[in-house]
Amino acid sequence: MEPRLMLAALAMLLLAACTTAGSFCEVSAPIRPSAADQLTEGTARQILVHNQFGATTCGWRP
Repeated sequence: MEPRLMLAALAMLLLAACTTAGSFCEVSAPIRPSAADQLTEGTARQILVHNQFGATTCGWRP
């Protein structure tokens, strides 16, 4: 692949990632289960992944 074409494709990919992350940060919030919630192991793992992504991408704090 030609270097200029490769650089253009990479730039478009990075811009798309920034837009997606920005949209996620605008519409999402940390998930905070209450003490009464009964979580399965899978649900707890999904919440952890969601909250870790938000912390990394959006700067969420505990």
